Amino acid sequence: MKAECSYIEDTDDQEDAEADQRRILKRIQDIVTLQSSLKEEVRFEKGVISSYNGGRTGEGGLWALIELWQAYLSMRVAHKSQLMQKEMENKIRKFLKESDDGKGATFSLDAMDREDRRDIQSMQERLREETAPMLDEQTVWVQLMLQNDKHKERLRIFESMVDREFRRLETRLALKRMFGEQSDGTTM
Repeated sequence: MKAECSYIEDTDDQEDAEADQRRILKRIQDIVTLQSSLKEEVRFEKGVISSYNGGRTGEGGLWALIELWQAYLSMRVAHKSQLMQKEMENKIRKFLKESDDGKGATFSLDAMDREDRRDIQSMQERLREETAPMLDEQTVWVQLMLQNDKHKERLRIFESMVDREFRRLETRLALKRMFGEQSDGTTM
């Protein structure tokens, strides 16, 4: 496989992007606060944003911020996958326990009743649906930023990613306030 690459120079270096950069950093700080309020299992550490500026280049610049965001998304995908895996394992363990005839049960999805099979397939589909947007952000959206020759446009694209996460957390907080905690201690 060969790739042809070329360095892309910013065509908007004369434009001031500091207000945009500050707005994004503020929004990420708001996300940190929401994550803490919700006791999210995957979250940024308080104060993490203090070492970033969202600038065009350098340490703490936009690309460093994007790397941080990608790591966060990767951790969310991994966490979500682990939770689903645990759910499926519990369902399969229950099946094996109920079907054990003393000879040691073997597992086949086809051997499970229709409802249990549907549950497992539903869990797999839910995992794909919940992780697809995060995977898109790690690939498609980052590719759009890589190809763009305007810092302000890259900031706009990144800000839309950050805003989606902020809205997701706001929605979770609103649901938590409406419904409280579930009986198993998890929040809505």
